[in-house]
Amino acid sequence: MTKLFSKLLKDELNELSYDAELAGLSYSVYNTQAGVVVSVAGYSHKLLVLLDEVLRRVAHFKVKEERLALIKARGNKRRLNGGRITTHPSQWVLAHRRRL
Repeated sequence: MTKLFSKLLKDELNELSYDAELAGLSYSVYNTQAGVVVSVAGYSHKLLVLLDEVLRRVAHFKVKEERLALIKARGNKRRLNGGRITTHPSQWVLAHRRRL
């Protein structure tokens, strides 16, 4: 369940990525056995601004039904493809090169 939640949260925060990267900042969201971890990193005085915005969005996060359906569909597609989504033949070759 935390894996799905962290994917939905990453999706919600995605629009922050570009501006944060331009400012030399980053954030990450990932799940652990203990729950979901949100972290920020960078060497700018704007790091606290990013942290405030990330925490604000986490605190007010609401699951959007259409995003939930899309992320579930991606998960189902990965399971059907053996854990990998292969959209291009070169990706398939890279994923299976050890077996070839």
